[in-house]
Amino acid sequence: MRDIVYVGQESGHWRFFHWSMSNTPVDFSGCWILDRNENLEEFLKASGIGLVKRKMASKTSPKMEIVQSGNDFQVITKTVIVTQEIKFTINVEFMNTNPILGKEMKNVATWDSDKLVITSFSVSDPDDPPFKVTRELVNGEILQTMTCFDKSKKEDVSCKRWFKKL
Repeated sequence: MRDIVYVGQESGHWRFFHWSMSNTPVDFSGCWILDRNENLEEFLKASGIGLVKRKMASKTSPKMEIVQSGNDFQVITKTVIVTQEIKFTINVEFMNTNPILGKEMKNVATWDSDKLVITSFSVSDPDDPPFKVTRELVNGEILQTMTCFDKSKKEDVSCKRWFKKL
């Protein structure tokens, strides 16, 4: 059984529609550090991030602390530039400010089998396509896949980031 998230437009704005079918979490708890990236530069460019911020982001090695209690999460991500803390519960909408985009985002976290999926929408520009972050455990590492829609290429662009447990 899985959670189903349908992302589409309603009344001309991007929305998410969610149906919960299971409650089987994976435990992501722990302290993690970035080990490697794949396609980060292209992803950031497609996200509308300027050259200077892209270069700064590609040179940082974020540390991520995840505290998980069932379906309740606290994720603290630290770099030399910024610290971001988000708290959320699976299937409960939450708000945060994306530190790189500088935009207020409306989010929902769901389980897709053993993957944690956070789908985000811009509050200031509801016509922006959704932004998605998926985390999964692969060989003892967190694989974080981030996906956005590149308006110029009219296609999704993804990057992968692998975090090792400290």
